[in-house]
Amino acid sequence: MKNIAIYSRKSCVTDTGESIQNQINICKEYIFTHIAKPSNCSLTIYKDEGFSAKNTDRPEFQKMIKNAENRIFSHIVCYRLDRISRNIGDFSKLIEKLSKMNISFVCVKEQFDTSVPMGRAMMYIASVFAQLERETIAERVKDNMMMLSKHGQWLGGTTPLGLKSYRTATKNSKYKFYLQENDEEIIVVKDIFRKFLEYKSLTKTKQYLDNVNLKSRNGNKFSTIAIKKILSNPVYCCADKDARDYFEALGAEICFSPGECNPSRGIISYNKRNYRENNGKDNPICSWVIALGSHNGIIKGENWIEINKILNCKEYKKRSLSTLFAGKIICKICNSKMLQKKRKNNRAFDYICANKIYHSTKNCSCKNLNGNYIDKLIISQIILKGIKNNSVFIKKLNILKNNLKIATSTNTAAMKTSIFTNSKIINNINKNSQICLVKKIIDSIFWNNVNLDIKLKNCNL
Repeated sequence: MKNIAIYSRKSCVTDTGESIQNQINICKEYIFTHIAKPSNCSLTIYKDEGFSAKNTDRPEFQKMIKNAENRIFSHIVCYRLDRISRNIGDFSKLIEKLSKMNISFVCVKEQFDTSVPMGRAMMYIASVFAQLERETIAERVKDNMMMLSKHGQWLGGTTPLGLKSYRTATKNSKYKFYLQENDEEIIVVKDIFRKFLEYKSLTKTKQYLDNVNLKSRNGNKFSTIAIKKILSNPVYCCADKDARDYFEALGAEICFSPGECNPSRGIISYNKRNYRENNGKDNPICSWVIALGSHNGIIKGENWIEINKILNCKEYKKRSLSTLFAGKIICKICNSKMLQKKRKNNRAFDYICANKIYHSTKNCSCKNLNGNYIDKLIISQIILKGIKNNSVFIKKLNILKNNLKIATSTNTAAMKTSIFTNSKIINNINKNSQICLVKKIIDSIFWNNVNLDIKLKNCNL
């Protein structure tokens, strides 16, 4: 009885073309025709759907390799070579590893079989061309991006606040999209830049916007995060010499010469975000492509640079406090959430009414709470009530404790698999494991179920 593994992969989740099931069916047909009859073989199927072939960090692939190390399989079969990898380095390591374990690797489409020398040689050659194809496609996309950027085209997506897109027809009946000002929204954007230059503070800028009732495109109040994104977006910056010199000094690729600088026009940045590898966060400026836009710039380059130097200074890059109850404690006067705020020059912090932070003390007269003392007090009450009234607390605590022990003792391959299958959970876990543990217990058991009897008379400052 032969044990045979089938590996299938697809970058996008679809039911068409070379879908996962189609790959598996083709592999089965090949196995039953060339390797063993259905009654004489056992098949194990591994499926990675929604994963690229740029590397081998895929959960099912890693699981298959781990099982292969235990000598479970005699063959690994896949539909095409690029289902495994388009990286020659990764591929050669895999073939060498399987060869040492006496496991044959078969590609159905290319008719390669590593059990024979010619098959191994041809597979190496094919893997070189697979990597060449991947790199050629990447270069072609980059070249196309550069060509579009020279004309300042808008490549799609949600337009920034204060701007809208319009299209123009070409000779080939195709459309090109460009940005232009949205007269109603651009006033708000100009106010944001003007007030931040005046206050040098995101919080005070937000307070101003709330006081004059200026809201976002969706009719919501601006958050400090939304304000910061607007202030750091180069689309509002004038394409003048100051801006060009700034981006060039930071290593960005500039698509217009010093003589083409135009203070009346805005900037468009390309390759600003990396949605696949960086969770949609901004790439470093050295990866950006900076081009002249068709829209008007609203802030001088020197002012935009000044603003972003303020935003990038240590004060705005401080990590958020690892507090337990921010947003969970409710102000007894105005029913707003109590948020954390660190005190200057020490590790202590306070819980302050959000209404008081974002507006003024006139809106709420609630006194600040000593955060360090409140955290200790509430935790002690939770533990006491949990031990006394709810045995679920102890059970939950033991489960979480055992999970932490298991996580620290597992090997690298298992950890990688766990990261993929639990990525959403892991991304939300605080690096401080003790705080994470208490937060989990509070959120899952106590916060909505236990009536905490806490006296806060001596907590006010």
